[in-house]
Amino acid sequence: MTEPANPRTAVAPRARLLRGRLLVLDDHENLCGGPDAPSAVSGLVWTALASALGITADDNVIVGLSEFGARNFMESLPVSTLQLVIGHGQDGADRALIGAVDPEHVATRFDSVAIASGDHIFSGLAWRLRALGLLVCNVTTGASGPSRALARACQCHARLKVDVRDRALLARLAATRVAGHGYEGQWIGRHVSD
Repeated sequence: MTEPANPRTAVAPRARLLRGRLLVLDDHENLCGGPDAPSAVSGLVWTALASALGITADDNVIVGLSEFGARNFMESLPVSTLQLVIGHGQDGADRALIGAVDPEHVATRFDSVAIASGDHIFSGLAWRLRALGLLVCNVTTGASGPSRALARACQCHARLKVDVRDRALLARLAATRVAGHGYEGQWIGRHVSD
């Protein structure tokens, strides 16, 4: 005979913060601290992002990269499960990511949008998506948060527990596969305003 689980020690599955079907707009170079970040850092950032958002097969992920970032990060991203857009020139990856989104179409297919970047260039898109009834959240890494414009445009905010400034430590953690202990994605802040 098995004893019932002790409710004090039983671990409940973490509730997903975002509702319904999710669209993730991943400005991956921004999350990694630049297109020249080591591939190991990119892998850790991707793992933290997927964990924090609870990305499922029903969700859609679009990753925006520069040509250099694409060459540098390809081995660390699950390219078979996401859409990749490549931009050219200054803010090219950001513009490619924004250009890949038709807000009216997104509003018919998704319930929530996560903008994984701190760049102000995404604030206009965030406002348009909110006006269409979507829950729009912002995700950043490390010590820096989103720009003021992006923070105002999003209804909730999260910071991944990954400090991309310490690239040497992250590379060592990735190499030793310790990354799952303490560097998983986690929501650390939230507010909702309508």
